[in-house]
Amino acid sequence: MDLLEAIIPEESGANMQLADPYLLQTYKLLEERTIWVDTEIDESLLNVTRQIMLWNMEDKDIKVEDRIPIKICIFSPGGNLAETMHACSVIQMSKTPVWTINMGMAMSGGFLLLCAGHKGCRYTLPYARAMAHSGYGGVQGDFQ
Repeated sequence: MDLLEAIIPEESGANMQLADPYLLQTYKLLEERTIWVDTEIDESLLNVTRQIMLWNMEDKDIKVEDRIPIKICIFSPGGNLAETMHACSVIQMSKTPVWTINMGMAMSGGFLLLCAGHKGCRYTLPYARAMAHSGYGGVQGDFQ
C-alpha cells in the first residue's frame, strides 16, 4: 500500500467532494490582499480589521513604500456604527497602504469606509453611488 492509498482509500474516492468555489475564490483574493465588504456592516467586519492588523504585522520589517497594498472593495448599504468606526480607525492606523474602492454602492457606513482609505488611494467606479448622511439618535418611553 502506498502513502496515497493510506491517506485516501480508493473506495472513498466516490465520496470525495470538491472544495467550495466561493472559499477558493476568497482564499485567492486574500493572497492578493483584496477584501470585499459586500454586505450590511455588522460584527463580521471585525474579521476584516483583524486581517489588516495581521498584514501590518507581517510587513513590520518592510519599508512602507515597498509594502503590498491592501485593497478593500466596497459594495455596502452601511450598517452598525461601532463596527464601522472601528474599521475606519484600523484602516487609518495601518502603515501598509490601504486602498478603498467603491464597486457600486458605498452608503452610510460604507461611505465612511471609503473615506478612511489612505490619501491618494480612494477610488470609485464611474457609475458607483455613494451617500453620507447625518447621524440620528433618540430617546423613547415614559418619564415619571
